[in-house]
Amino acid sequence: MGVEVFRVPLYRRYLADRLTCGYCLALFFWFTVIVLPFFMAYTSESFWMKRNTYREMPKVSFKYQVLVHAGISSTSAPDIQKITYALRPETAAILESTYRVPKLRFWDEDSNNDGFPELMQLEMELPLKSTEQIHSIDAIAVFQMELSMRSKLKFEAPILIQHESPFRGESLYVDGMMDFVQREALHVRGGFKTPDSGTPLLGLQKPSNPKKGFVKVPKYSIHDVSMKTLLGEIQKRNFTTYYTNALKTWSPRPEASTPVNLDSSYSRPFKLHAVIHVPEQVITYIPSLSEMLKFGFIQYLSMAFIVYLISWYAIEFVFTYQVVDTTSRLDTQYYGPKVHKF
Repeated sequence: MGVEVFRVPLYRRYLADRLTCGYCLALFFWFTVIVLPFFMAYTSESFWMKRNTYREMPKVSFKYQVLVHAGISSTSAPDIQKITYALRPETAAILESTYRVPKLRFWDEDSNNDGFPELMQLEMELPLKSTEQIHSIDAIAVFQMELSMRSKLKFEAPILIQHESPFRGESLYVDGMMDFVQREALHVRGGFKTPDSGTPLLGLQKPSNPKKGFVKVPKYSIHDVSMKTLLGEIQKRNFTTYYTNALKTWSPRPEASTPVNLDSSYSRPFKLHAVIHVPEQVITYIPSLSEMLKFGFIQYLSMAFIVYLISWYAIEFVFTYQVVDTTSRLDTQYYGPKVHKF
């Protein structure tokens, strides 16, 4: 007995003249299979992908730019006054007597050695006179965040630390997350984009000078380094970061102020310790044309498969049971020996 080595289907064909009911029904079948899925996919409001998201681990580095406004009371002046701590020398020229330089220490941790730190720690010591006590802290530290997987972006990533207490403080410990915030979708074409690079949050500005071109000059007023102005600048940027889910602990200062040494008029500094976790960020971007077409084709194909199955069973019933007039012909095969020879 022979073994089956190959087989082909045997078709029953239905023939009809042009402009007959059977011919028009066949045209309507293909029109339904091709056109109806497009309208079904388009009206579902997800045919064209206008926005999409992906997750990326950003690369964050510290720019060594900090600004701290501390609310300080003194035995000689019980009213709260603001003292500014910063690293920029141009800030000293503006604030003069209310300006001090903090002691800063920063390090990051990369547990999986992929070049993207997952944890950063910032420690600052704010010098105080023996008669001074801190009751509130408004601090801004500026980092740089870099996205490079699909959308390429470099921008300033500030974190804001605020705390106020009726008790004079010895230290403040904060532990939170750095979250990326965007007010417009990113583009995936082109190289790195550096928004707001000409107007840094802290540091130097570049105004136009008709004689010398573009020159670097320091911020020129106290209003520019006030917390109200800086917060407004952060909020109006399209790409920035928030310091979210922050847990804080405020350590009260002992009643007796301990001087640094017997000959010094300064006491122990106030310590600010901030722990910044950097998680994977959700990035919203505008898809490329090829991605939009691919997504649209998948939506169309999924609808076309369902429409084709339903339409096929309907038209098969019509032609099989001769609901419309057609001529039926069955394909036959020749079972004899091979007719042609090489």
